[in-house]
Amino acid sequence: MGTFYPLIVKATTGKAAVGPYAVAFLFCIGAVLCALPLNYYFMRKPLTGAAPVTLRQFFATKPAHHLWGVVGGLIWCTGTTFNFVASHAQLVGAGHFLCAGAGRDDGFRHLGRLHLEGVRQCSRRVTPVLSR
Repeated sequence: MGTFYPLIVKATTGKAAVGPYAVAFLFCIGAVLCALPLNYYFMRKPLTGAAPVTLRQFFATKPAHHLWGVVGGLIWCTGTTFNFVASHAQLVGAGHFLCAGAGRDDGFRHLGRLHLEGVRQCSRRVTPVLSR
């Protein structure tokens, strides 16, 4: 799960870098393109030993069930986009914390240190903006 992050860093740095929203769009398109054949495969060969599901059975279910799947995908995509935007901002290492910590447990180890650095730098950066 965490192996995609170095590819995201390569895509957002360098001469031909793309922005965080473009990365999120391409990432979500890739997720959809990967999910379609995998869903079909696991419908045909379920891991639980249940009976295989045909496409006719899949589309015969209530539209509300499909709607909840789409809503879940939109929520996931929104969170992923926020993660890429925060990573692109490079605020006191918080972007790295959000992305690297999302797939591993060691992100919380640095939370206290990042918070203190963020408070120190925010007081310098944010105060002039807020006083306008």
